[in-house]
Amino acid sequence: MNQAWDCVVVGAGVAGLACARSLSRIGRRVLVLEGSGRIGGRVATDRVDGFQLDRGFQVLLAAYPTARAELDYEALRLKPFYPGALVRVNGRFERVADPLLRPADGLRSLTNSIGSPGDKLRVARLRLQPARLARYPDSCSTLEALRQEGFGDAILQRFFRPFLGGVFLENELATGVRKLESVWRAFSGGPTVLPERGMGAIPEQLAEALPWGAVRLHARVQAVESGRVVLEDGSSVLAKAVVLASGPRELARLAGLPAPAMHATAALYFACSTPPHREPILVLNGEGFRTGDGGGRGGPIQTLVCLSQVSRSYAPAGSELVSVSVVDREALTAGDLEWRVRTQLMQWYGPGAANWRHLRTDRIAHALPLAPLQLSLPASVYAAGDALGLASLDGALQSGVEAARSVLAS
Repeated sequence: MNQAWDCVVVGAGVAGLACARSLSRIGRRVLVLEGSGRIGGRVATDRVDGFQLDRGFQVLLAAYPTARAELDYEALRLKPFYPGALVRVNGRFERVADPLLRPADGLRSLTNSIGSPGDKLRVARLRLQPARLARYPDSCSTLEALRQEGFGDAILQRFFRPFLGGVFLENELATGVRKLESVWRAFSGGPTVLPERGMGAIPEQLAEALPWGAVRLHARVQAVESGRVVLEDGSSVLAKAVVLASGPRELARLAGLPAPAMHATAALYFACSTPPHREPILVLNGEGFRTGDGGGRGGPIQTLVCLSQVSRSYAPAGSELVSVSVVDREALTAGDLEWRVRTQLMQWYGPGAANWRHLRTDRIAHALPLAPLQLSLPASVYAAGDALGLASLDGALQSGVEAARSVLAS
């Protein structure tokens, strides 16, 4: 009989790779089984006609504590966003700036229409004191917490809904306050960045630290038992410990649970010759998410960013890459999503946007779990992934590291 691996990790996403690397570093024999033909799970970057296209609009918050501990930031060659945003409201773009990092821009934004001067001061207070959010109970939603912080309707609708809605992938801001607290701490503690080679460079870096042959692709797992993993082809692998680190739906299947509800999103990529904004800044739709016939103000766009202004590596010389994200549920199910987005782009940037070349649309039906999974697993079987807690890249990394510790402790 074949000797059992010290640990078999099911899933080569960020959580699984982080777990495998933690165990491999201290000499444990680890095998990672990945059902698809690539690593990274929901974090990946494709090269298309010289452009770097991430699978959906994603960013790294450099202040994430586990990411700082587990990733080599210098090797990733991180490129920062402007610390603030442009908000489309009343037919023009108005700037919101981090008052600590861009004090002059912050002062100029006090009188814009995004919110009252008092609201801007409340943003600064929350930026300086993110721990304020810890006082709200777990049952409190993001919207309820922001209202209790004193924010008015204008800034909630024009800034927080498009900004946090793009993070949570839901515009009602029904996400619990614990997720808001975690994300706000990270946004307040450091820059928002992109790796020079795209978000896919993160799982690639984790995998590079593993021994050759430690990751087996096209190896879909059918079932997991104590001490054994059964593959779809009927073969099995012996393991002293097993870590389930596949995506939320696959994790639920292996644990014998119904598929969890997931938030959806879409990312549309356009190539153009002139950037819509000559700075690495996030653009928010503060005019609402009217979809209908595309007329009037509002539309399906949640956020927009010219990725090639953040990092030139995202587009070939002479071209710019624009990423548009969509969260609105009605728009996501529309067959004419590209037309609706392009119509809104022409409202924002003029008829020239009609000539932007559409490169790809990523419709991601299962992007983020609505609620953490509750699992009951056999002996010597553990779980990892952001579906177990506050869904985020850092949550995935942290759960992978913690799963490795559980394996060692057993």
